[in-house]
Amino acid sequence: MFNDTKCIWENKGTKPTEPTKVNCWDNFVFNDTECKWENKGTKPAEPAKVNCWDNFVFNDTECKWENKGTKPTEPTKVNWWDNFVFNTTTCTWEKVFFNEDDCQNIIEENYSKLKDELYVAPQLVTPNGDKLNDEWIIPEFEFKCLNEHNRVMLFNRWGAKVFEQENYMSDKTKLFKGYSSNSLDFKNGELLPSGTYFYIIELNNKIRITGYLYLITESK
Repeated sequence: MFNDTKCIWENKGTKPTEPTKVNCWDNFVFNDTECKWENKGTKPAEPAKVNCWDNFVFNDTECKWENKGTKPTEPTKVNWWDNFVFNTTTCTWEKVFFNEDDCQNIIEENYSKLKDELYVAPQLVTPNGDKLNDEWIIPEFEFKCLNEHNRVMLFNRWGAKVFEQENYMSDKTKLFKGYSSNSLDFKNGELLPSGTYFYIIELNNKIRITGYLYLITESK
């Protein structure tokens, strides 16, 4: 602007003020050609997920992406045969069943524990229709590897076999309910008398577990 008093040109222009940052990544650079501030900053790109549980959240204070995701915790085993495998597609833990080739190894590796659990389990059958111990339930045989690879036998005090069933627990209609299924002393299907019976459980034709079962019936 020309100053007529001083007869000189005076610069009354001022450089535009740099804009205030709104985002942590803002980076203002002055463009002399267009005489303006330009924001050359860009928000950092969100990292690519490596794991299905990755969850990136942007930290404005530190101006960076942070992974807040964590891998889901493996479920607690309820049964010793529980086998959990992580599914990266659904990002969840899934219970999987062992294949036939694994069964023998699983039984042999867990023999001591299985023997103890079978021994301490309630071994009482009272087939009186009250829905309490009406049939002999072996919870461990809910496991497929066991209920398809076993043979259960019961003997009376004289050593006579009174009950035999292969793949026990695989067919709930064939559980021991106090009736004979195999005996020289009792007819097939006859209610057995109260008493203590000796059981033998064979697993995969190699492992044998024994114990006693107590039967209380009205038969004498």
